[in-house]
Amino acid sequence: MQPDTARDDWLVPALALCTLVLWDTIRVWIPSLLFIAGDAGSTSATTFGAIALTTVALPVGIAALLGRHIVRAGWFAGVVGLLTARLGLQLIEGGQAQLVLATLGVVAGGVAVAAAASGARSGWRARFGVLLGVAASSTVHVALGGVDLAWRDDLVAAAATLVITAAAASAARRAAVQLQAEHATPSATGSALAWWSLGPALLLIGVQLAPPGRIATATGWPDALVAVVAVLLFGLLVGAYASARRFAPRTSATASALALTVGVLGALRADAPVTLVGQLFLAAGVGGALGSMATMNTTSARRKAVGSAGGHVVFILLGFAHYAPYDMPMWYSPRVVLLVAAALLLAATLVLTRPTNVFVTRERPIARRVVIIAAACSITAILVATVSPSVDGDAERTPPDGTLRVAVINIRMGFDLAGRLGVDQLADELAALAPDLVVLNEVDRGWLTTGSRDTLRIVQRALGHDAIFAPAADDVWGNALLTRYPWEEVDRSRLPQGRDAMPRGQFSVLLTTELGRVAVIGTHLSHVDDRGDTRVPQARAVAATVARYAGRGIPTIVAGDFNAPPGSVELNAFGDFVVNTFDTGHPTWPSDDPEVQIDHVLVSPSFAVQSASHFGGEFSDHIGLVVDLTLDASAQSPR
Repeated sequence: MQPDTARDDWLVPALALCTLVLWDTIRVWIPSLLFIAGDAGSTSATTFGAIALTTVALPVGIAALLGRHIVRAGWFAGVVGLLTARLGLQLIEGGQAQLVLATLGVVAGGVAVAAAASGARSGWRARFGVLLGVAASSTVHVALGGVDLAWRDDLVAAAATLVITAAAASAARRAAVQLQAEHATPSATGSALAWWSLGPALLLIGVQLAPPGRIATATGWPDALVAVVAVLLFGLLVGAYASARRFAPRTSATASALALTVGVLGALRADAPVTLVGQLFLAAGVGGALGSMATMNTTSARRKAVGSAGGHVVFILLGFAHYAPYDMPMWYSPRVVLLVAAALLLAATLVLTRPTNVFVTRERPIARRVVIIAAACSITAILVATVSPSVDGDAERTPPDGTLRVAVINIRMGFDLAGRLGVDQLADELAALAPDLVVLNEVDRGWLTTGSRDTLRIVQRALGHDAIFAPAADDVWGNALLTRYPWEEVDRSRLPQGRDAMPRGQFSVLLTTELGRVAVIGTHLSHVDDRGDTRVPQARAVAATVARYAGRGIPTIVAGDFNAPPGSVELNAFGDFVVNTFDTGHPTWPSDDPEVQIDHVLVSPSFAVQSASHFGGEFSDHIGLVVDLTLDASAQSPR
């Protein structure tokens, strides 16, 4: 018997909850590939991409092999595998086990979604459940300040994870009955192309919409306002999808195409307020495009299942293509991939809304329980964010007269050697040190590959300092300065790129401190220098900045990851303008077995080092440096 359309619709909430869990797992899986399987660049990008592609291709093979039988076997096995893997991730401490569990979760989740796509009477509603789950996961991510439940070790996080997985299991069990009934009475269920089109849509969501750091970078707004805007974007995305069927397919498709075009172009950059306008159009365009895809004649169960799983393959392929130019020389810019993704989504929308493809059906009203479950997840996230211990940024020290405390660390995008997110613990340790200023390298404010979080805001919240961000690889990845002092001048510039695929940069800031005016330069030189034609020109460019401040009589501090040891050609490029505050007996990399010092704090000779020590080796692949400096007041120039 066909389930009651008004009272027994569990498919949408079940898919939403399972997708929420799947998307959370993906935010563990991709960094695990990068930092555990890929060892943050020591494994070639090709190998890294092959592992990722193989993982997401497995559900496609399973769907093709099982065909229509995937509804009965795949839904149950997929949901159980996904939820079991997610619970396991809450209990482990990184390493290979994290990679294995996350991979199993991604494969199982892909199979579950494929089973739902194969059996659902309405592909439109099933895709709505997927989109709702992505939006819900992103909302929880924002509410938790970017530190997802999987990275939290407290009992509240464990309890919240248990509640979410239990709710997903309960909804999935009820949806299984509905899937069986609907699969037994097939009707017009939509094209497999609509499922394939989720791939480019997910890339645009993951890269341009989901990261709250893009909003913060563009606007500089406080965390609370950034969170409100982020949730608004997710709501607009889901609302546009749900509203698309209120209009004629061609009308909805045309409006969505215009919004998508304006949005993807406006949101290409993340360093201007126009980015926010672009994101608003993009959310409406992506949601409207997916929602306007008209129902077509019956498509085989196998093709729908393969299309659903294949959408994740497209997502990973496009994601790999987007981030590959940062690791190896490519002929195109990463932004080209975003334009290609938008073009693919536009093409699919226009094809599926042609009059010859339209087969209009009346969709069931969205069940009230979807709203209830979404509200419960949001309340859970807010509760965890409120109850979980955090540093409120009021830690201060009383420095000795005329002393300046400087810290520097490469934070490795927030991940330790075991592939665990440790940026919040690192932030706590920094807050305990109470430095006057901190130079950070490898600051990630929203890369999909590392979980779409804003690592700068996490550290900034702990210290309570002002932040100055300097893009390097792109608008949301680079270097930063955290300082409690006011500044007069800020300059950001690119360094010579040489043979490195990833752009590098430097920033210089003129601060007003208790010691007087002090210039701070932060940089991160290339790790690629086979022929000596990459890092040396970069060091000379930084040295030229030091020389300009020296010419003005301003004492200067240069800090960062130089990827070069003391006495190297790169450090010798600075001549007599600066001296190293650490001797050769203080290696900083790798943090588990330090062999070489490649992180440095270089200062003008007028500075005197009062103390010098290490910190943070547990939470990155680098060991941080902290120095206390004094300055002869007579060395300060009034210029």
